[in-house]
Amino acid sequence: MGPGRQQVTTFPDPALTTPAERGWRAAFGDGFRVALTLPGLILFSSFVGYGALTNALGFRVDEALFTTVFIWALPSQVVLVQALASDVALIAAAIAVSLSACRLMPMVVAILPHLRPSGEQGRWAPIEFLLAHFVAITVWIETFRALPALSLADRRGFLLGAGVGLMSMSTLATGLGHQLADTLPPLMSGALLFMTPIYFALTLTAGARERLDQWAIGAGLVLGPVFAYSGLGLDLLWTGIVGGTLVYVLDRLVPGAGPPRAGGPAHD
Repeated sequence: MGPGRQQVTTFPDPALTTPAERGWRAAFGDGFRVALTLPGLILFSSFVGYGALTNALGFRVDEALFTTVFIWALPSQVVLVQALASDVALIAAAIAVSLSACRLMPMVVAILPHLRPSGEQGRWAPIEFLLAHFVAITVWIETFRALPALSLADRRGFLLGAGVGLMSMSTLATGLGHQLADTLPPLMSGALLFMTPIYFALTLTAGARERLDQWAIGAGLVLGPVFAYSGLGLDLLWTGIVGGTLVYVLDRLVPGAGPPRAGGPAHD
């Protein structure tokens, strides 16, 4: 950034927040309690629906629990079980899940620098590989919300606590949904499954400041149902590829659609 320019950041800068250190255990406990808040309860409801879905598709409860713990991304889990239930080739299912999970990479890249004490800036610590596994939508949002109140030394403990708490709740909910699948009406199971996407969509929409972000959300809302009813299969994957490509092209063709690029004017 040149002299006199202001850099607009969506999330808090660790250098601007210096709360007192509370200790790893206290930070872990604060993060773990996220599972008992409204976002945690929404995630719990969604995984009840996911557990019911896996039962309906013929998966065993241990298989459903395995996907929650080791994939830990509800859209990717849904892509996987639907692909396998549709007799899609295993390699194709793996590629679809991997591409779906790629959306989490920018989240990891965005949050990890905020978790590093000043002496570790610029290098990876072993615990960050564990923390990266826990980075999913709800953990990411709630950790960023908590950053201003956390010292640099406490932030890793908070994210780890939030990840462990939410994953534990979600694993329990997966098993519960699987066992209750025969008693839950199909409509209720589907509604529960969509609780987390609705929560994320509302949060994402509220944070969309640039026209480019709004176009991306709109493209997903329009193309999602189109591909879902097209019969092509892997509708989430096609929605992301086609919608993302269209928005990228629009960003190049329409001036001022997205944030300034390197060398361009900065926002005040």
